[in-house]
Amino acid sequence: MIKKVIRILFAPIGGAIGYWLWRLVEMLFATLNLTLPDWLVLLLEIACVSALAVVGFFVGGPISTWCAETLAKITKKSKEMPAKDLFLAVFGLLIGFVGAFLICQIFNKISNEILVTSINAIVYICCGFLGMRVVLMRRDEISLPLRRKKGEDNDKGDFSGGTVLDSSVLIDGRVFDIYKTGFLKEPIYIPKFILDELSRLADSDDNRKRTRGRIGLDAVKNMRKENNVIISAKDYADKETVDDKIITFANEMGADIMTNDYSLNMVASLQGVRILNINELGNAIKPTVVAGDELNIEVSKIGKDPTQGVGYLDDGTMIVVENGSDYVGQFVEIIVTSMLQTNSGKIIFGKIKDKE
Repeated sequence: MIKKVIRILFAPIGGAIGYWLWRLVEMLFATLNLTLPDWLVLLLEIACVSALAVVGFFVGGPISTWCAETLAKITKKSKEMPAKDLFLAVFGLLIGFVGAFLICQIFNKISNEILVTSINAIVYICCGFLGMRVVLMRRDEISLPLRRKKGEDNDKGDFSGGTVLDSSVLIDGRVFDIYKTGFLKEPIYIPKFILDELSRLADSDDNRKRTRGRIGLDAVKNMRKENNVIISAKDYADKETVDDKIITFANEMGADIMTNDYSLNMVASLQGVRILNINELGNAIKPTVVAGDELNIEVSKIGKDPTQGVGYLDDGTMIVVENGSDYVGQFVEIIVTSMLQTNSGKIIFGKIKDKE
């Protein structure tokens, strides 16, 4: 439909061009002191306008196709653009047009209408494009009071700070529960390149990787229902690894990174990005016991020493029971004697409480 409309519009445009051309011919005749009968002048004017209108209609065919495709691309691009960028682009265009209007006042005194129209068109196009480019180049420095709808994607500009989630914490499965407690700094960012990584895991031939990827995607699905969770479309094609991308993203947003990845933890820390580690959080909130405390545990297996029994607290902390090998499969009361802190967590040592 749009192609037909544009093509039809080219007919009057061609006719207008024909009229201006005839005016140039009349000026040429006047300069040469040539006179023609009025009926011939009218006939030639009609012929010139009609001929250019027909030419405009046929020339409008390929031009209308190009215009329709360009408009479709612009429409698609505008849907993908963040609301802030779209608003700023329109604002920059209007500012450019205002500047073009002021500049064009200089040329309005020129008597040649065709020349004036051509100059005005060029000035408006250049100023409009320049206005959009300048405003969009400085968009990160402009803050707008735009409201973000629930689940809507967004980028930096509406928020500052926050927490970026790495794929390792999304596949962990605990991040959503931690988020609901309110301990994480909002907004929560999940970049699209992290989603792409989860999708690749979910499509993997390895059953273990596929399961982890699906757990991560389920976590994202649950997170998107929250108001302050943002799926960002930002990407960094010049970065080689996902770790480089997430560090760059966090630096741009002024956000922390939540990850269980040791290498990302080290690299990001060296670059000044604050790291939140779920495993470290889990270790920090494990119940604290001291020597002399009494615990009721189930001895689940024999330890490295054949006389030792091994049990676990509900949070996974391992307890080594002295002379507990005879109590495997039974619940016993023990008294804590000492504790050992290792890289994998705490180990509690105890002995069976004497029965009175």
